[in-house]
Amino acid sequence: MVKFSLLAASLVAPTVLAGPLPGPQTKTQNELDPRQGGYYFQNWSEGGSNIRCNNGAGSSYSANWNSKGGFVCGKGWSYGGNRAIKYSGSYNATGPGYLAVYGWTRNPLIEYYVIEAHADLAPNEPWTSKGTFTSDEGEYEVFTSTRVNKPSIEGTRTFQQYWSVRKEQRVGGTVTTQKHFDQWSKMGMRLGNHDYVIMATEGYTADGGPGSSGSANINLQQSEDASPFRTVASTMPSPRATPTEGLSDGAALLRPIRGFANYASRALRSAAYPIRGIWYFLRHPEFYPLFVSRLLPLSIISFLVYLILFTFVFLPQFLFLLIFHGRAGAAINTTVLVLGEGLVIIQGLFEGFFVDESRVDVFDATLINHGLTDLIAPQRVLFVDAPNAVRMLGKPTSRAEYQPWSIKQIIELIVFLPLNLVPYVGTIAFIMITGSRLGKLSHHRWFVLKGLNKKDIKRELKLRRWEYLWFGTVAMILELIPILSFFFLLTSTTGAAMWAAKMEEKARIRVGRPVTHEHHAHHDAEGPVYHDDPV
Repeated sequence: MVKFSLLAASLVAPTVLAGPLPGPQTKTQNELDPRQGGYYFQNWSEGGSNIRCNNGAGSSYSANWNSKGGFVCGKGWSYGGNRAIKYSGSYNATGPGYLAVYGWTRNPLIEYYVIEAHADLAPNEPWTSKGTFTSDEGEYEVFTSTRVNKPSIEGTRTFQQYWSVRKEQRVGGTVTTQKHFDQWSKMGMRLGNHDYVIMATEGYTADGGPGSSGSANINLQQSEDASPFRTVASTMPSPRATPTEGLSDGAALLRPIRGFANYASRALRSAAYPIRGIWYFLRHPEFYPLFVSRLLPLSIISFLVYLILFTFVFLPQFLFLLIFHGRAGAAINTTVLVLGEGLVIIQGLFEGFFVDESRVDVFDATLINHGLTDLIAPQRVLFVDAPNAVRMLGKPTSRAEYQPWSIKQIIELIVFLPLNLVPYVGTIAFIMITGSRLGKLSHHRWFVLKGLNKKDIKRELKLRRWEYLWFGTVAMILELIPILSFFFLLTSTTGAAMWAAKMEEKARIRVGRPVTHEHHAHHDAEGPVYHDDPV
């Protein structure tokens, strides 16, 4: 969307910032008009014709359109945050578009919608379902999507979009934005400092279609229980709401319990993937040659390394730890310490050079088994007539690595090994700290296949850092098992691919009715809802 930065309550500076859809030309009209109650008015289009957005008296606005271009017309406030927005009016449309509470936040940069009514839901980016929630204002389904190098209020950026889509459409009622913000937070969807928010009518073109048409007449007001109107610049940070603001006593008591349950559920799901990978690997015999041909000899080397360590190194370290621990504690900590030392030797000498290629093959074959051949095809030769996914894999056409070999990772293992000397909690801390890094590396191959840059990868890692902690912790425990450590490297890789495939499947879900050529032809036969001269 195109937005002007407000210098005062009634002044605008001509600085074009962004738009929800790219376009070569834009028309804008953004005002804070004290004579109309200080409402913020937005009129943005990407150059399409036959669009009329009218700034009505007081808190009203109207829109009439029949255009292939995208537009957003609406009225609201230059400062978002916790608002109870009461609106009424009419909305009739065909083609892609919404009637929605629409706003932005900064740090992080988020574009968000609370869709109250819509014509065709035909997003230009795939939506990922996050679940549903119900409040006294209705039932909503929540989605996220990602726009890559698209216009925003900070210029061309990569940013996330948050969506609440009302299941029973309406044109009139109250939307309390904090209720959506709270639910999004529980789903791991973090907002930043609030910028403007409006009750918007939006239309656009989906996948080269003919566009949209319709009319809307909207009047809005702010409910008495919402925060008062503030004539401040849109860069002001949002006020900090208390954790229980706007909640009943019962809801306030249940909120921490639900938060804990959410974190526990996410941890269990991610921690299960290394275990699920074992079962998946065993049920697919085509994977066996990848283990036998290369990893079986390395398993023998692993056995010899651990045999030497437990023969000559275990006893001195056990006697030393016996000074600080009881016999049982010393035995457990010394075992983990020696296993960690063995892991350092094995990873430093063998794993990065001999194992990574097999892990890439296992990861790619698992994605192919889940129907994601399109992700693999640009990165390596595929023999589509082969009898199974492993046989399909040809030579990579670009650099292929499951996770980059890093001396930093080896050094971290060495640095954190002394944690095992700490009574009681030291071993647990060692496994979780090293497991956290291991988890973050588990999807390196996936990020490469998706073509993400460093900034996007950091965002993905930050978004799922809780899940990566628990995936990596379980994978780390499996890797510490002598002799079988190489086998578990492959099965954890399989689990990581299963997890990536699940997220890909969700990300590729298209919501709403597909916009087909027959659908367009039907609308053309009926004629547009409204036609007007160009603005």
